[in-house]
Amino acid sequence: PSEFTILIVRHPVDSFYSRYEKLPKGQLQEKVPTSRVKQLIQSWRKFQSYWDKQKNVITIRYEDILQNPAVELKKMLQALNYNVTDDDIQRAVSKHPPQGY
Repeated sequence: PSEFTILIVRHPVDSFYSRYEKLPKGQLQEKVPTSRVKQLIQSWRKFQSYWDKQKNVITIRYEDILQNPAVELKKMLQALNYNVTDDDIQRAVSKHPPQGY
């Protein structure tokens, strides 16, 4: 394909927590209200549903990149039709390992 999108997403629970933590301090509660959880789930479904309907999209989970960077990098490069060897992949991952959590 001439155009391709690589969608990198976080696990929904991590994404929900991050979005909840960004609320103004006055709106944060010790227990996340059920209504807020439902809003986050609905928002996630809408987001993912949109991308699931698009052509030429590959979805990669951020957590998978951290856990298996060589495998995920290879998937991305193959989707983009890059000719690389396993040695190229290993060299790239060794030189620039993913960082974060």
